Amino acid sequence: MTAIQIKEALKPMAQFAPALMSAIEIVESAEAAEKSMKPLEKRKAELEKQISELEARFGSASAQVSKEKTDFNAFMVSQEEKREALRAEFAAFRADHDRKMEQLGELGAQYAREIDKIAQEKMAKQTELDNVKKAFDAFKAAHKL
Repeated sequence: MTAIQIKEALKPMAQFAPALMSAIEIVESAEAAEKSMKPLEKRKAELEKQISELEARFGSASAQVSKEKTDFNAFMVSQEEKREALRAEFAAFRADHDRKMEQLGELGAQYAREIDKIAQEKMAKQTELDNVKKAFDAFKAAHKL
């Protein structure tokens, strides 16, 4: 039964029941409030649906970000491990290079000593040859050859 129907049914008793009329007005106000609430309830349902969808998207995006962050951290760890391996390899290469350069320096010094020795021997032989030539020239001159 609606407020209008109630009002019509109670009109003959209106003089005896002013409280009933107030009750009818309260019911009418409640009905009017319910009618004005229907669009709000519809909008509320739409907003709740949108919020639910956004929360689902947020959850999905949050999981994706978390996965990407984990993948990135794993990548950075692997890159750091590779970097450390390269540093160790370079350090070994550098140590080997330095050792070989030292050996090369020692060989260079050894060859320089040998070259000096050979040069001295050559000078000694050249001096000996020069002396033999002088002696031969003197012999030729003495014997008029």
